[in-house]
Amino acid sequence: PSPGIYVHDIYVKPAFRRRGVASLLGDYVKNIALLRKYSRIDGIILKDNENAMAFYHKIEDIDVLDYIHYMRLKLI
Repeated sequence: PSPGIYVHDIYVKPAFRRRGVASLLGDYVKNIALLRKYSRIDGIILKDNENAMAFYHKIEDIDVLDYIHYMRLKLI
């Protein structure tokens, strides 16, 4: 498979939410991936972030994967 893009965070300031900003950012990243012929866009969402889950579930062809564990090694 070809490479993909990893999105760590999409953050929209509260004053600009529900105005389509996140959708525009997502479309921008998707267009970059398509131009580069990448096969996917990956990202993470905190389990308790209901707004993000609702946003992503509106996107066609998105899969919520339950077989990945996010790991962190704390150094300090």
